[in-house]
Amino acid sequence: MRTRRGVAVVAVLALALGHASLAAAVVTGQIFGPGSESFPIAVVPLKNLGGDPGGELGARFAQVLSRDLDLSGYFRLLDPKTFIENPQSS
Repeated sequence: MRTRRGVAVVAVLALALGHASLAAAVVTGQIFGPGSESFPIAVVPLKNLGGDPGGELGARFAQVLSRDLDLSGYFRLLDPKTFIENPQSS
């Protein structure tokens, strides 16, 4: 009885692994060269209206959003030192 169960388990695993190679997907994509245009964008931390005493939440949001936009390759982030106005005091 034990050997039948072992043979059945081995047979099921062999069938499952045999069909796994058939289910492999082919991933294709296009690579756009350096000629593609990136759009300039400014990302500032959210204005602290008192709900976050240290202002860390707004800064973290801006950091994550900036990283995501940068990784997309479609945007060029502007340097915060070049901003005309301070978003916390406006």
